[in-house]
Amino acid sequence: MKVQIVYLSPEDDIHSTRDMLSWVKAPRVLLVWPDRGNVLSRRLDLVLLKRYSFQRQIDIGLLTFDKEIRDEASEIGIPIFDSLDDLPEDEWTLSDRPQDRLQRNKDIEPVESSNRRPLEYSKGWFERLKPSQKVTLVMGVLLSLTVMVNIFMPSAQIILSPSLVREHFDFKIDLVQADNGGLESSEIAIHTIRLHSMGESTRSTSGLAKVPISAAVGTVVFTSLAQETIEIPLHTTLRTSGEDGIRFRTTRPANLGAEIGSEVEVPIEALTLGWIGNVPAGSISLIDGPLGLFVKVSNREPTSGGRDEVRGKVLQADLERLEEELINRLKNEAERDWAGSKPLDRILVENSLELNKVLDRHYDHVLGDVVDTISLELSLEFSALTLSTEDLQDLTTIQFSDVLSSDLMLVPGTFTFFSQMQESEDGSAPRWIQVAAEVDTFHAFDFGGMKRLIRGQQPSEAVGLLQERYPLSSPPDFHLKPSWYPILPMIDQRIHFSWNWEQGT
Repeated sequence: MKVQIVYLSPEDDIHSTRDMLSWVKAPRVLLVWPDRGNVLSRRLDLVLLKRYSFQRQIDIGLLTFDKEIRDEASEIGIPIFDSLDDLPEDEWTLSDRPQDRLQRNKDIEPVESSNRRPLEYSKGWFERLKPSQKVTLVMGVLLSLTVMVNIFMPSAQIILSPSLVREHFDFKIDLVQADNGGLESSEIAIHTIRLHSMGESTRSTSGLAKVPISAAVGTVVFTSLAQETIEIPLHTTLRTSGEDGIRFRTTRPANLGAEIGSEVEVPIEALTLGWIGNVPAGSISLIDGPLGLFVKVSNREPTSGGRDEVRGKVLQADLERLEEELINRLKNEAERDWAGSKPLDRILVENSLELNKVLDRHYDHVLGDVVDTISLELSLEFSALTLSTEDLQDLTTIQFSDVLSSDLMLVPGTFTFFSQMQESEDGSAPRWIQVAAEVDTFHAFDFGGMKRLIRGQQPSEAVGLLQERYPLSSPPDFHLKPSWYPILPMIDQRIHFSWNWEQGT
């Protein structure tokens, strides 16, 4: 049976390997590992590779000297070979028990790449042809084979609809930082991202302060102590007695007559705004400057009109409370922005969003300012933990595979899971995820046995045989080529099976 050899490179992963398998035309594929690199080293990779090859109806085998990969492949039922000359002509199966195969792998000493002998071959007549001659020859052979196969060898495409069973499973997945090295089969890597957010907020101040808003006014009477005319200038300053006297000034000029005891009444206003300028009658008695040697002064009526107003004042608690409120608001906005624009392949770990640093902070007032409101502008950087939805689905698949019976296969596209972050007792980011997963399954079919059962049979007879031997939800659908051919092909390689869910893809 034809075998196609696929050489893996150190950069290949499960996705690139599946892409290469999708182009394979041979019924058997041998994957050859490179001498260096860490290619498909996880058990999950090998499980997914085996399931993909089953869906493609091809047999795969491995040629590798990595003992860990050989052990994992033996456990899950993938044939292993030691060289290109070790490929059997019959079916590729594990000829002995898994434990025996594992023991045989343990006895194999790793071979250094420098000691491996390269495959040797001698050039034949084909290699000596010119490139144009090779192309012409190959095209002619392929064309001839195509014509012969289509004319003389019928083919059959059989679409199967197996009976499905919905399986359910609950399990726990631990969250581990991506830089912590290798992961266990129940662990998933989490990555740190940075989110930026900026905004402003305003709140009322909680402190109280008296603010003077108007000056007291009144009148004083100047009395002359001299026998000459005395001029009272504008803005002559007066004050009350005492150590902290309240100061006033005249608001218009005046003159005293040239005789002792002459009087004049002059309006005044307090130099200090507020209630403090309201003084009782007889309180103003002192005159600043030399004028006080020739004149005495007194307010015969109390001054009035000085008024204070209670206003807000910035306290330290106001600054702290405003910043805390704005940080919490920006944190919620950053989380909502992530939820609205997040990539489909990432999940934000709950309660993992936290303030990383303040990029910019600006208050419009400082501590002690007498204002009714205070505003703050902030620019912040947050950090958060995320995990890959693809990693979560792959890990869920391998967890499912470990608990399912070995003869059950998963139906592509029917896998669903619900994950819930588990809250930590201290309110920090969770350390694990609870997953509830479901998938449609069906019992694996022996395609080789099915082909031997129905080859050479009429389609109507083959339908009955397949329904009798295998769990099918509906009769299989046969497509013969050429359509007039009365029976199924006698050659197994000309009979092909596919699943009903693969139609139209």
